[in-house]
Amino acid sequence: MDWNTKYESILNKVAIDAGEILKELVITISPLYRDNSPLPYNIHYPLIQLYSSLIETAESLVILISFGRIWDSKLLGRMVAEGALKFLYISKGTDEEMLSKLNEYFNIIPYINRIKIHNTTRNLIDQDGIEPLKQRALQEALLSEEEIIRFKDRHSDKELNRVNKKWSNNGLLQLLKNELDFNLYISLIYDYKLSSHISHLDADLLEQKKEFVDDIDEGLYTKGISLGVSALANVLVIILSCTLRFLHFQGIDPEFYDEILTKYHNMIKKLHEVEARAWETEIEEIYKIVWEFEQNSKAFSS
Repeated sequence: MDWNTKYESILNKVAIDAGEILKELVITISPLYRDNSPLPYNIHYPLIQLYSSLIETAESLVILISFGRIWDSKLLGRMVAEGALKFLYISKGTDEEMLSKLNEYFNIIPYINRIKIHNTTRNLIDQDGIEPLKQRALQEALLSEEEIIRFKDRHSDKELNRVNKKWSNNGLLQLLKNELDFNLYISLIYDYKLSSHISHLDADLLEQKKEFVDDIDEGLYTKGISLGVSALANVLVIILSCTLRFLHFQGIDPEFYDEILTKYHNMIKKLHEVEARAWETEIEEIYKIVWEFEQNSKAFSS
């Protein structure tokens, strides 16, 4: 087996293993979605929807990495990080506090964004040369002046600026910084910051991609393995933290799910080990590490 095939096999193997343990966790706790919750329905239901969306995005990230699409997966890592921040922020405090946050999340932030789109559209719609169908689509994005007035009558500019700033990714990171486990904080901020370069196609990102391709062409796979495995580890850390919060607001002791949580935690530890070893170990040795982990996992399961 040549080096490039081993590199692809490593990414495929760790992604499949991560995906399997993620799926096992979800299947194990999914009955809780249907159970009665100590929380009111209008809090419990939206939190379940947000948590489920995080899982679905994490699964898509795993699939991309299994096919070696590391850079694309980082964009999904950003989505998971941003969604997790919202989930962790909303799901703390009293029922009244959570309802207030949900009101901002569902009723104020979306309308702020709609007004931004309205203002941009209004500046575009009267330009010459717009195709009729495109102009019609732009008109659909416009709000009536009455709608805007009603919304702004209910919320002052000062309040809207405060809410908008608070719900930004940086705003939520600052609000939660002192409450998050340090490793979780790193996972959240790392994926968000790196993926910002990727989504904006910044010049330094293009240079990194060039170096990445050049390394692969020269048979150097450390950066690719490390980036792929770190993306998997980060997303599993984030999902684990949200799952523990989910169990908490369901009033369930995590020890009830000790077996699956232990296996899940061991997978995270293994991913971090592969990530660290990738920088100092030949690809054959990394391949052996991944293979040995599979054997140990089977032994643990049996």
